[in-house]
Amino acid sequence: MNELQKSDRASSREKYEKLLLERDALRKEAAGCLTLYIREFGELINRVFEKKIDCISKKKSIAFCQAAVNRGKPVNVSELQEYIDVTMSEYNARLARMIEDCKSAKKAGVSSEYDCVRSKTLYRRIAKLIHPDICPEAWAFPEIAELWDRTLTAYGMNGTEELSEIEILVHRVLDDNGFEPGALEIDSIDERIGQVEAEIMKIISTDPYLYKELLEDPSAVEVRKKELEEEYEAYARYAEELEKTLKQLLMRGVVIECQEN
Repeated sequence: MNELQKSDRASSREKYEKLLLERDALRKEAAGCLTLYIREFGELINRVFEKKIDCISKKKSIAFCQAAVNRGKPVNVSELQEYIDVTMSEYNARLARMIEDCKSAKKAGVSSEYDCVRSKTLYRRIAKLIHPDICPEAWAFPEIAELWDRTLTAYGMNGTEELSEIEILVHRVLDDNGFEPGALEIDSIDERIGQVEAEIMKIISTDPYLYKELLEDPSAVEVRKKELEEEYEAYARYAEELEKTLKQLLMRGVVIECQEN
């Protein structure tokens, strides 16, 4: 390989490393935007979703009872409840996760600007040594996988002390094995560059990264809250209508059969 080709290779690798680090920083920023979004709107969003679940449950109950009427059969209360429990389990599990996410978002601390900048610097230094896309050959050592997982967790939390410790441990593993990062060429690097560029574009053009603009505008925040409140009221009205429909269906002669013990 001549000097020009070597220079091109080095330039491509440098560009690839830069893009990967930019992508990871944007991912972290997007995760931060999501946390702030949930902290601001989570309770309202959960309230809306809970009422939506109520509407879905009532619709399914109506359909169950109507099917029994069409077959000329009584409605078995136990069977109805079992049907609702099964069909609504995924919705209820999702609501439970949303509630936990909301609690976590409210507990999440706010890092200082120094910690944010410092954690980014430390992450970049560690990533250039053991990032699986930048330096996959480092993963020949078993300790690296665990150190990388710790790096991602600490970076997400702006854990500067943890990252400082990890950096020391990474150097120790690499030095003990006489390893020099970046010794191998990265295959299909131009294609990889294109993929990372596409990932970056997707991050900055979609939620949760786009929540950033909304959260920085107090008037937009108030508008969003009003929209969620209106959505809740709409579901609440719909739930009342469904409740009336269900009662009317029962009044038209649907027989309720209780499960005998």
